[in-house]
Amino acid sequence: MFKIKVAKVGTCKFTFSEDGLTRESKVGVKSCGWDEVSAVNSLSGTYLIHLRSGGAMPVPYRVFSTEERREFEGILTRVEA
Repeated sequence: MFKIKVAKVGTCKFTFSEDGLTRESKVGVKSCGWDEVSAVNSLSGTYLIHLRSGGAMPVPYRVFSTEERREFEGILTRVEA
């Protein structure tokens, strides 16, 4: 499944802030606020960000440095995602 996604959208660049998240890929830019997120699951090697509108965004741990991952988890705690 992941190989199909990579073939379709290419490598993604993620940006996270207190306001929400942005994913840039070869098919475009997708931004959403944390109010559009219904849940975030921490799986083996990946965060799975579930959207209220349906669907989910997988975010591999490898896209984060140690500090970036700590900051991301802090944001999740503060926004109660």
